[in-house]
Amino acid sequence: MFAIAVLVTLLFQTVLPAELRVAESTDYTSLYAPVARNILAGRGITVGAGTPAIGTPPGYPVVLAGLFGLADSLGLPEGAAHLALACVAMGICCVLVYFMARSVWGALPALVAPLIWMTYPFTLWLTKQPNSEIPFLIVFYGAFGLFWSSLSEPSGGAHRRYLLAGLLVGAAALIRPIAIGAGVAFGALLWLTRRDLSARSRLGLVTALLLGNLLAVSPWEVWLYGKAGRVVVLGTNGAASAVDGVTFALDATDYRKEMRVPAEVKLLMRDARAHSQQVGSPRAAFAFLLGELKERPLVVAELVALKIARSWYGTDTGRHEAAILLIQALYAPLVLWASVAAFRRGGKSRRLTIAVWTIVVYFWAMAFAAVPLLRYTVPAIGLLFALVPALFIRAGAAPPSPAAARAMEAHA
Repeated sequence: MFAIAVLVTLLFQTVLPAELRVAESTDYTSLYAPVARNILAGRGITVGAGTPAIGTPPGYPVVLAGLFGLADSLGLPEGAAHLALACVAMGICCVLVYFMARSVWGALPALVAPLIWMTYPFTLWLTKQPNSEIPFLIVFYGAFGLFWSSLSEPSGGAHRRYLLAGLLVGAAALIRPIAIGAGVAFGALLWLTRRDLSARSRLGLVTALLLGNLLAVSPWEVWLYGKAGRVVVLGTNGAASAVDGVTFALDATDYRKEMRVPAEVKLLMRDARAHSQQVGSPRAAFAFLLGELKERPLVVAELVALKIARSWYGTDTGRHEAAILLIQALYAPLVLWASVAAFRRGGKSRRLTIAVWTIVVYFWAMAFAAVPLLRYTVPAIGLLFALVPALFIRAGAAPPSPAAARAMEAHA
């Protein structure tokens, strides 16, 4: 499965037309790569002539610094190093999706999950250029896979495994801040889906999970407090994202195509920009919209509906959105049908369905709170494909046990 995923990624890179390779984000060239090179040069987590890079967490620049250093030592161009990382990420994530599916559906039906995910173009689209989603996928899928394997054990899993899952969630948040609340989502899943465990046991496991999360991010938070002089959650760019989240259709540029929205919604966006001091954080953005809800309820409702929808097809440049929406419409019935089928089977398959959809809703909500973009929800979509094997198993038939599956594989 790993090898197939690598081959599919390389094939995608080969056939992708040049016009589709336009960068959907400028963060790599303007921020991440310069910080990584400063780290390699011994100047620490800084940008430019030594300004502390406190806008975003340091996970991706640290990954890049290691990647650049390895490429230099092997005499490889940076492009080859990025491609290798993308191939490894796709391979690992496909294997993790397979393991998650196999734990519920058995060895052979579970093959459907990663194979269908490989046909999903938007995960592969992330590999067309360097971006933080690639290492994020590895770490977050590792966290969810470890969490699920523990959650699905009859005993509920060991404390140390939840501690490690929390550490991985924290590491994912240090790569992409969108995972900042994922540890809480995991904890809620554990508390609500394992009611067969005592409250004391669940509390201990949730505590281990959240402790791991805290241990991972606290060194960065301490350093950040020293540089910013105030408490900042992961980075200072959250305020700008909150403003962009309610003004994203304004100011078309060479980079960002003009987005067509209703005239009254655009006027609301202009008002939000005029009040940008009040819309300086996610909480302030919510407060602004709540205040406008009393004056212009239908317009706010239109903006909310637009953000909810754009989370599944929006791009930072505004390009190719109609084509993306069409492709999403092809996959949506499949995953919805599979989700209903998996949920109806009850037991472990229902628990997996609840776990996957909790993460989907979490990423959806986080994309809605910031700038509604497809690349923010793509990480959750791979998990949805772990439910697809439910459509290939006869209703009422139990999947083979791991021992039986191994026996069938050996016989084959």
